Amino acid sequence: MMATHLPAFPDRLHNTIATPAFLLERGFSLRHARDRDIPRLRLLYADTRAEEMLLVPWPQAAKQQFLDQQFDLQHQHYLKHYADADFQVIERNNVLQGRYYLSRTEPEHLIIDICMMGEQRGLGIGRALIEHSQREAQALQRGMQLHVIKYNTRALALYEKLGFKIKGGTDMHHYMSWRFNADA
Repeated sequence: MMATHLPAFPDRLHNTIATPAFLLERGFSLRHARDRDIPRLRLLYADTRAEEMLLVPWPQAAKQQFLDQQFDLQHQHYLKHYADADFQVIERNNVLQGRYYLSRTEPEHLIIDICMMGEQRGLGIGRALIEHSQREAQALQRGMQLHVIKYNTRALALYEKLGFKIKGGTDMHHYMSWRFNADA
C-alpha cells in the first residue's frame, strides 16, 4: 500500500442518507464514506479492475502498486473536483460492498462512480440506486449524467435501459445523459 496521505472525505456524518427499499429488503444500507473505509475501498477498486489486470504480465507486487497508485489518484481527483458530492458506501452486515458517489448539482446530477464487489454485481443494487437518484432529480426538474468506460458493456446496457443516452465521449469513455420527464 502506498504511504501517500490522501485527502479526507467530507464530514457529512450528521446527514442521513435514504436507502432505497430494494436495498433494505436485501440487507443493504447506505452511509457516508469515512476515512477508515479507505482500505476496503482500495480492495473494491482492485476488484473492479481484476479482470483487466489478469491480462497484464507484471508480478503481483507491481500490479498491486499500480492499483494502489491509481486508487490514490482517483480518490484525490474525486475529492478535489466534487467536494460537494455525496460519497456513499453500500454495506451489508457492516461490511463495505460498494460505493456510490453522486453530485446533486444543477442543472444535472452527476453519477461520479458506482461499483460493487464482484459477488454483489448483477443483483439490481446499482439499478435501484440509479432509479432512486432519477426520482430525486426528477422532483427537482434536473437531469443526470455519467461516464462509462466503453468496454463495460453490462453497465452500458443498464444505463440505456434506465433512459440514459450517449451524448459524446472519448476514446475510452461514453458520456451519457438522462433527461427528466416533466409529465411523469
